[in-house]
Amino acid sequence: MVPDQGSNLAKAAKSLMLKEPFYGLFLIMMGKTWVKGLGTAGVSKTGIGVDLGIDPEFWANLTPEYRVGILKHEINSKVSLCSNA
Repeated sequence: MVPDQGSNLAKAAKSLMLKEPFYGLFLIMMGKTWVKGLGTAGVSKTGIGVDLGIDPEFWANLTPEYRVGILKHEINSKVSLCSNA
């Protein structure tokens, strides 16, 4: 993992939770995993839950605002994934 990526993820998550609590609720329920070589971020269904996988190199190249946008996008994917189950 790239140094401070966990801190960067925590900052983006906190920003999203404070600005838009609806998304924050879903975000805290998701497992989060760094997946080297993924090339992006994405959600996957795991049993009864949903995990968020993020490529650390991909995440490192994003601005703080874009990171929040990526989290919102992936949460929307989670909602869609769960509603189609």
